[in-house]
Amino acid sequence: MKNRAVLIIAIFLLPTYALADVKKSDWEKLNQQVIMLYQQAKYTQSLPLARNALQLARETFGPDHPNTAVSLNNLGLICKTLAMYDQAESSYNNAVTIWEKTGEPNNSAIVSPLNNLAELAKIRAKYDEAESLYQRILEIKEKRFGPQDPNVVISLNNLAGVYVAKYEYDKAEPLYEKALAISQNLSPTDYAAIVQIFNNLAALHQKKGNLEQAILLYTQAIDISRQKLGPQHCITAQLLNNMATAYQARNKLPQAKDLCLQSLSIREKTFGVEHPQTAQSLNNLGSIELAEQQYDKAMEHFARALAINEKIFGHTHPETKTTLANISKCRSQNTNRKQNEQMKK
Repeated sequence: MKNRAVLIIAIFLLPTYALADVKKSDWEKLNQQVIMLYQQAKYTQSLPLARNALQLARETFGPDHPNTAVSLNNLGLICKTLAMYDQAESSYNNAVTIWEKTGEPNNSAIVSPLNNLAELAKIRAKYDEAESLYQRILEIKEKRFGPQDPNVVISLNNLAGVYVAKYEYDKAEPLYEKALAISQNLSPTDYAAIVQIFNNLAALHQKKGNLEQAILLYTQAIDISRQKLGPQHCITAQLLNNMATAYQARNKLPQAKDLCLQSLSIREKTFGVEHPQTAQSLNNLGSIELAEQQYDKAMEHFARALAINEKIFGHTHPETKTTLANISKCRSQNTNRKQNEQMKK
């Protein structure tokens, strides 16, 4: 059963350069519409507007203007959310290139596309690449704001998340502890960052076997996420998924199943039925059903997850391999069950 230990916050860029000589810029209005739709989880609706905003930015400001980088970054984020990973990577890289051409490679504006590029690398299990990018971002932030500033909290969490994915827990834990200490200075309105810290600490406790503490932290994170981000938000879905894994680890299968079904429902409505996050919930649901010895239901959900993962990631990605392993386990246990039943007759 897969638990994505870390919620990584992808960052939108708002335009920071004056729209000189542009009368109430159509681009600025369009850009704001894109952001608004994304924040409302209307991803498919925001995609064509983001493409239009990019085209308008290139025509209005030029291909190497910072506002064009803004539109590239925003388009990349939407493509990433919709699992259009190659297009997302291209958009992010082009945005980074524009910022580097400004002559200020450590300009804080470059952090957003770098962060989103690192997140994409982590999703695709390119952990060394993600680690390098997150380290670069952390250095930029610490240089600009100082090592104890709240602005570095997300970067500490993200870098720690890569170490967790690489099973380097000794490197992850001090980064989480530092983030927790700094988070006391966060504004109460920084809900996403606060939720992230709770989630990451919960995941770390879960990996160490401290399941009660993990469930307590997940519960706190879910309460905040539901109240401040919304009950149908994708972060709420991820937290529900993560807490389900903790309940399953405690062999509390009915509670785990209920949480997993809630997560799956949100993800199918938000992302659609062929998205990697939907596949994650399907795989986890199958894992719970396997533990319940409901082999036919488990196989059905594993098969759906496998089809999605093979389409999006290919045959060698860890998510695909995990689902294949679950299918093999399910078949083996079901065969043994049938053989035992035959022997009893």
